[in-house]
Amino acid sequence: MIDEIHTPDSSRYWYADDYESRLLRGEEPRSLDKEYVRRWLANDARWSGDGPPPVMPDDVRVEAARRYIAAYELVTGVTFTPDPRDPIPRIAAALGAA
Repeated sequence: MIDEIHTPDSSRYWYADDYESRLLRGEEPRSLDKEYVRRWLANDARWSGDGPPPVMPDDVRVEAARRYIAAYELVTGVTFTPDPRDPIPRIAAALGAA
């Protein structure tokens, strides 16, 4: 639970400013979660989860990253700064295991 609670992977985040008006018009609310990727897999790639996953085009990956960064910035109020260090030692250091 600790690695997913309140993340775009396990929670749904919608923009509040037009949430109700979009629902009243029968539209999906604008979101900042993984639903974008799920829709691409189901609709564009026609992948149901069986067999090997399709190769995701760069534009889909970049848009997913943009949405996750936007979620981070909106929730925290802090500008996202990428950390280019190798993830394994970075995670170990953050956990005090380095």
